[in-house]
Amino acid sequence: AISLVINRNELTKKVLSDGSEPASSFVSPKTSVDPITGRDFSQETSTSVEPNLQKAKRLWNQGRKEAKISGTLKLSIIGDDQDVTRNVAQFVQGQINQNLPNVKVNISNLPDKAYQNRRTNGQWQLSQWYWLADFADPINYLGILTTNNTMNPGHFSDKTYDRLVASAKKADNQTDYWRDLRQAEKRLQKLTGVIPLYYVKEDHLVNPKLSGVEYHVAGFADYTRARLAK
Repeated sequence: AISLVINRNELTKKVLSDGSEPASSFVSPKTSVDPITGRDFSQETSTSVEPNLQKAKRLWNQGRKEAKISGTLKLSIIGDDQDVTRNVAQFVQGQINQNLPNVKVNISNLPDKAYQNRRTNGQWQLSQWYWLADFADPINYLGILTTNNTMNPGHFSDKTYDRLVASAKKADNQTDYWRDLRQAEKRLQKLTGVIPLYYVKEDHLVNPKLSGVEYHVAGFADYTRARLAK
């Protein structure tokens, strides 16, 4: 329900305004091309980023009933104290408070060490975080959300999802590997294991005399062979 009330287009265009794009899949675009289908993996597993307030309210009320929640539900969003984190939290707070009934969202923007401690100890209901892949493969995203993974702070756990990721890691051919990854991404979306908000874009001012820098889809730019012409 929370995911369905967030207007990601408004978030990226009016709040971030830095070229970031609405997230429609956990795996970011241009991470890798699925060799079986010939399509970008992120695009072929994407879902709609358009809000659906009617469905959100229906699911919200259904969830409250199942959990036997009455009165106003209080939620907190934690994150670090960077301006961009604070701005995104305020936007998400407004979207939830305005579009879902009987809920009040509070924000806690903390110094990094305090934030990491609270996140690790599970002292939160909603937590902001981002993932920067180490290598350009969907498994580097999907693998971190398996049960008991130390990089899975929300403790998302699903046996079917775990099985699909494990099967992909054991696959001895491309067809099985990419099939399992596609199904794992779809399973994650169906269960809303995480709520992807946006894909980060960065702008760099580069000296035209600089050469030899290697830019990668995953990880940081490599300056080890950089040269600056006189």
